Amino acid sequence: MSTSTGNDAAIKGKYAREIFVSRMLKAILWSIVLQCVYVSHVLFLMNTDILHPLQWIKNAYTSISSIGTWFYLLPLGVMTFAQGVLMSKDLMTEASCVRTRFGILCSAFQPRNVVMAVLNMVFGAMIVSYYSALLGDETNILSRKCGSEHGKCLNERNLYLLSCGIWIGFYAATKRQIWEVRCVMFPMVQQLKSSQVKMRLGQSVLQSFKEAVLPYIYFCILYWWCGGYLREHLSGFIGLPIDEDSAIPVFFWMKPFLTLRCLLFSAIIILTGRTMEMLFQVFLTERCHFPITDTSGDQVTLNDVLVSPLPLMKRLGYLDLLHIAERDTARQAELFSLSLPGGHPHNWNGVVTEVLRALDSFSSGLSVAVCDINRASNGPLLPSSPQKSKKLNESCIAPTSPVLSSPTSPSLRMRNMSIYQANDLNTSVAGNSMLYTTDSVQSRQKKDLDLMAASKQQLNNALQWIRRKPGINLLFGEMEDANARHLLLHSQHLSWGAQALAHLSAASLKRDIYGVVQKDLPAIIKSLVQLKNVLERLPLHHHKRALRPGSLDLRLKAALTSAVKRSLYILCSAFGPYLTELPLSEDLRQVLSNYVTYKEG
Repeated sequence: MSTSTGNDAAIKGKYAREIFVSRMLKAILWSIVLQCVYVSHVLFLMNTDILHPLQWIKNAYTSISSIGTWFYLLPLGVMTFAQGVLMSKDLMTEASCVRTRFGILCSAFQPRNVVMAVLNMVFGAMIVSYYSALLGDETNILSRKCGSEHGKCLNERNLYLLSCGIWIGFYAATKRQIWEVRCVMFPMVQQLKSSQVKMRLGQSVLQSFKEAVLPYIYFCILYWWCGGYLREHLSGFIGLPIDEDSAIPVFFWMKPFLTLRCLLFSAIIILTGRTMEMLFQVFLTERCHFPITDTSGDQVTLNDVLVSPLPLMKRLGYLDLLHIAERDTARQAELFSLSLPGGHPHNWNGVVTEVLRALDSFSSGLSVAVCDINRASNGPLLPSSPQKSKKLNESCIAPTSPVLSSPTSPSLRMRNMSIYQANDLNTSVAGNSMLYTTDSVQSRQKKDLDLMAASKQQLNNALQWIRRKPGINLLFGEMEDANARHLLLHSQHLSWGAQALAHLSAASLKRDIYGVVQKDLPAIIKSLVQLKNVLERLPLHHHKRALRPGSLDLRLKAALTSAVKRSLYILCSAFGPYLTELPLSEDLRQVLSNYVTYKEG
């Protein structure tokens, strides 16, 4: 029985991965297709001839339909495919929480990130070479004819453009790996893939040209600083002299030819990466239909997806659950049905157990994050006030019942005189000597432990004091909001789960003929109220770090808070007359009374 269950789980896990891989491959292939579209548009614009429009169209068509144009595009397609595979690795698993800036820098030097940066640098050089060749000028070769003895000299214009492409590729990869959020965000409203691509593509083109300006300025500064060293070393390495006629002067950024070419190539490099990210978002967030029950034995059911280790599949399951709760009445009835034979609500139990577990886990984790923020905001600046930090630590820990020590415990350092017997003096003396020996050994051990604990505490205080130094604290100090931000960035599916439970509970009044939902209604209300209280305790602006008003984590916090309140309103509107009959505490009844009377904002 266990072997067959394990085989079924392996088959279903393989099927879930196949869904992810198939969507990822579609996104990569469409990214290559869009690159062909970009090439066609560039060739069409570069052959512009307003005075002779027919000749313009003819030349553009000849360039676009040329075999050489698409033959040289094959290496770019291979490079794009490799980049897409590496980018998809970041979406298969959730990134761990990094609490220090030094940890963020260290994570940027992971082997996969280094390989991604190298691929982007090579891709930047290939983009420059490919488009330079398409434009038909002499910048597509590394050497040029000159009047020297060798007949050829180093073409610094080509070196400048290649260096710019390599720098833009490195800059884009580094920015994406360190500063940008690497997670799939589902749209608020599901649309057709073609509509999403049309809407986002124009935005990506304009954004790419804007983002190309700042790294180009950085490149100009770097080339002004060390461009001469690069030119001299490359000239000696390939054995070509430097042509002084084609040398780039100090004010090379004022050359319109170089500036326009570099900005164009930089925008294309950035646009390629943005296009792939956009296509990943479009294809991976498409809603998927999951069956409630497994009729054939090898289907991936909704319960299987909700407990899947793949974050993307879990979010697709929550999205489908919300769709069922809002508008799919047929699958609602199947979700409320009983198993045959047996008569157990396995479908509903699996769904509600997993969703409540996710909500409670998020609430507990966010509560710990709130305590960390408050401790960092109100804690002592120096380790010389341990009493205040002790009170702050105790305020975030649930009180526990005191442990009563036994009267014969050695920690009391008292001898129990009841062990002596008046009729046996020798035994009492022996027992007394053994008691003194044991007490002295335990006292020495306790003193050693106290000394070690005191030394460890002093060392921790010294480390904390060093970490609070301005420069060291900036790099090695823990960011008190890191855990909260990490939890909020991966909480989009929880808003769907909260609303799905509320809609299903409200629909159970008409469609749940067996009453399988009623037993879980108190647990659902308790989890939602607990999550609402934790979200209200989370500060928006806190110690030394003010979150931007439009940042993603704040928007997700607002969305989750609205979803929880909306869910409580749905429950109170449906079960308002019956709330007094539910086994709820007085605190919960008081909170729900505001929702029953519509006084909660």
